[in-house]
Amino acid sequence: DSKMAGSLLKVFCLVAVLVAAPVASTSIPSIYANGSPYEIGFEIGTTFKARFEKFLEDYDLLPKMLIPYYESTEGRAVVNAFFTTQNATYPEYMEELRGMANATGVEFYKIFLLNIREELFLLMQNTSSEKLTTPSCSDVLVKTPTGSIIGHNEDNGSEIIDGAFFQHITPANMTAYTAYTYPLLLAGNAFAINEHGLSISVNALFPQNISVGALARQFLTRDVLNARDINDAIRILTRGPCASGFSINIGSTLTGEMVNIEMSPGQLRSVLRVTNYSYHFNQYLRLNVSHFPDPSSDHRLARIKQLPTPQSVADVRAILGDTGDKEYPIWRNGAAPDYDAYTLATAIFDLSAATMSVYILENPALSTPLFVMPIPRPHTTKHAPAASARSRVKTA
Repeated sequence: DSKMAGSLLKVFCLVAVLVAAPVASTSIPSIYANGSPYEIGFEIGTTFKARFEKFLEDYDLLPKMLIPYYESTEGRAVVNAFFTTQNATYPEYMEELRGMANATGVEFYKIFLLNIREELFLLMQNTSSEKLTTPSCSDVLVKTPTGSIIGHNEDNGSEIIDGAFFQHITPANMTAYTAYTYPLLLAGNAFAINEHGLSISVNALFPQNISVGALARQFLTRDVLNARDINDAIRILTRGPCASGFSINIGSTLTGEMVNIEMSPGQLRSVLRVTNYSYHFNQYLRLNVSHFPDPSSDHRLARIKQLPTPQSVADVRAILGDTGDKEYPIWRNGAAPDYDAYTLATAIFDLSAATMSVYILENPALSTPLFVMPIPRPHTTKHAPAASARSRVKTA
């Protein structure tokens, strides 16, 4: 394919993980790549083709819900409206998805459906008796005497466990980033860092009213990875109407500043600049938005209010690893009634030390991180680019 011109680097980092969970994974793969959006998508698709095929075998909501909805008259109109907007606003990310489709052989429309599934599930939830909202995340943000800390639990279903991966990407004419990424999705929906020293984590929210054809969450959160600072991130998030809702947490190694932003359908936003202590789950805390119930969020919110204000990284790890609520714990293990909800990963962003510590399927209160990665400091440290065209394999 002529579009594959240009150098690309891929590196697999397969790291052994001891997993004390009902569903086990022994590695977390990682890819380094640079090039155009299409080239990057093609390289990701080529590298993880088998991994993505396994995900599609396990993820029955695509054939059971998303494709039938798309094939309905109503669904086709909704998806076309989202396609028109994303294609006009984010042509580079659509090209990345096309590259992924061509590399994997997965039809483009299916990959696009996966990247707007949050909006589609919320639309379908209004008429479905089946719970379609997915298990989602927890965040803690605190200013301590020694600095600023953001802690994030990445929660989702078991089908993600063997599909997720890290990508370290230097896109042409855009910002370099490292992101924990779901199969066949754009980066940005989970947690990430970028070359400008920003840490980013996302929590799902479940508003009942969706703005059809507006900017979809998956594309907005990918675009935030380009932000140069927190104000630039806010500008990116407010460039147009949002289709659904989410909560996003952003911190800066340059200033130690941290914000939590609640996004809702349309133009309504709430920006909280954290000067002491804050937390967020999967329900609106500040905006008056009608949303679907989430018992886990109710329980996690009640539980965190019982815990002391954190004063250190260790305290943040203890909160994110808390299992004091046996029905709906903060660190989730898939047990009923919180069925098939797992904490897939935990990220601790120590903005003062400029580090991201990552735990994979391990309780952060009881274990050491799988790896600790430096977060760039603007003007002092450049995000390591994928500069070589050679591939190599290493184990950390």
